[in-house]
Amino acid sequence: MKSEKSEKLMECIGQIDDHIIAEADVNLVKVKPVKRSWKKWLPVVAAAACMIIVISAMFLQSRGDHIEPPVTSPPEKKPNNPGSPGGTSDLPKLSADMMFGDMGFQGHSAYDVSELYGDNPWTENNKLTTLPVFQNPVKRDLSTGNLIEGGLSEDEMIAKAKEIAVAIGLDMGKMVVEKVWSDGSMLRIDFEETSIAIDAEGSISISFEKGVTLPEEYSLAYSYVDDNDTEQYVETTEEQVRNVMEYLLEQYASVVGIKSPVFSPFGSEYVGGYQDNGERWFSYSAYEGEGDLVEKILGYNFKRIDFFSNENGDLDLIRRSSDYLLSQKIGDYPIITAEAARKLLMEKHYITTVPEEYLMLEEKYVSHVELVYHTYTDSKVFMPYYEFLIELPIAEEKLTTYAEHGLKTFGVYYVPAVKSEYLEELPAGEVHFN
Repeated sequence: MKSEKSEKLMECIGQIDDHIIAEADVNLVKVKPVKRSWKKWLPVVAAAACMIIVISAMFLQSRGDHIEPPVTSPPEKKPNNPGSPGGTSDLPKLSADMMFGDMGFQGHSAYDVSELYGDNPWTENNKLTTLPVFQNPVKRDLSTGNLIEGGLSEDEMIAKAKEIAVAIGLDMGKMVVEKVWSDGSMLRIDFEETSIAIDAEGSISISFEKGVTLPEEYSLAYSYVDDNDTEQYVETTEEQVRNVMEYLLEQYASVVGIKSPVFSPFGSEYVGGYQDNGERWFSYSAYEGEGDLVEKILGYNFKRIDFFSNENGDLDLIRRSSDYLLSQKIGDYPIITAEAARKLLMEKHYITTVPEEYLMLEEKYVSHVELVYHTYTDSKVFMPYYEFLIELPIAEEKLTTYAEHGLKTFGVYYVPAVKSEYLEELPAGEVHFN
């Protein structure tokens, strides 16, 4: 019989969106996950000044409460002026819409901003002039979450699960297929003590009911609750993280279709960082590094593998994000430079979740920029943004549990990377705080 933990885990893997936060009592790895574009969320008031942290197994909201965006048609083609740069006048204009959840604001804490980046294949020295934009291939009903059209069929999901099962040596004769959702847009395929969950968007999760014990020379960070009902953490060093990742990637990367994995402790949906007690933790994550620069950027954002441990430090879960979301390319859009994006930022053409009263929009506080894709599965399109980290001295004063350890707080601000003539309109200091 499956444990309650496994059942809850499989119910919700795949649709891991920020508005599905769960206050679950599952004790898992110290590598605390939050959705890719929203690496960590910080609360507003000091009374709630602990990092809001979740893991894919903890997204336990029922299907009936699942909220999806309105079903929309592909962007209408609105030709720009014949003289549009790059000869791309037939590209449809895009809406820079970003979805946010009820999670405080998106931010990071670190002693220095350099500790929060370093694995993105994009750098400011890159001379890219265009990047691809993709239509979301899956449409779901707003009120029910039911699949309207698109996505992998049940047969395709089962076939993929069988491929994975064969690759890791599971007994195919004991395979049981269950519909997690009645419309069949998410399946759980059980193989005795291992479960494989796949959704219509193509996200894959492999759950080991009893955990996989690693060779003694490798260790995963993990957490557990002691006899006093206090969460305790068993730490690992960055060197240990890199060593165990080398082993895990050798064992499992090819199983889920990652051909040339690149260790990525910062770019994951489950980005590493610092806790409110000043202790550092790392993400067990990698991305597909095969191909040219554009392919690497897409791999960094869409083709990722993440590993999680259970309360005993054993391998508990493997999650593979979906590159099926790249199946409907709209076109290659001209993009602006990071320097141009910084100018737009200072002119308040940004999107953020940081409350206005925390922002001191001065050049000296703009600490870092990198290029990312907005990758939520409820997005209308998947397009690139420049992600700026801005130090928030006012927030640091309120988040005392971080500040007392000397940690700085950095808020996240987004500026569309696509040139403005290809957007319906530029954002105007949009703040989506809940």
